[in-house]
Amino acid sequence: MTNPDSLSFNGATWYDNDKKYQRPAFKDYLEDGTLNQNITGGWLAMLQHHFFTAWIPQKDQTAPYVLSQVAGRDLIEARGPAFTVAPGQSTSTEARLWVGPKLVNLIAKEDGPGLARVVA
Repeated sequence: MTNPDSLSFNGATWYDNDKKYQRPAFKDYLEDGTLNQNITGGWLAMLQHHFFTAWIPQKDQTAPYVLSQVAGRDLIEARGPAFTVAPGQSTSTEARLWVGPKLVNLIAKEDGPGLARVVA
């Protein structure tokens, strides 16, 4: 009880429309193989005690999510969609990055499905 870090979750978590909220611990997330899938309408986050970082892509765009281990380091990755833009044309995309504390009232404003579960 004197070491709160030992009781808190540290690891990657993500949400996709098929499997919903997923939160394996670092030591467990590679047991079933690396995550390497395209997700639409979800998000990817890294949690540590009272803080987290989340990448929240545009809801209607597909983003590749990858969890892997390189040289003994656990990695999470999300990439934005690819675009082909002709000369003289333009396009845009939107994504949000959350870096900060697990404050429920602010997290709810982000409108990410299941994002409030990072607090639990």
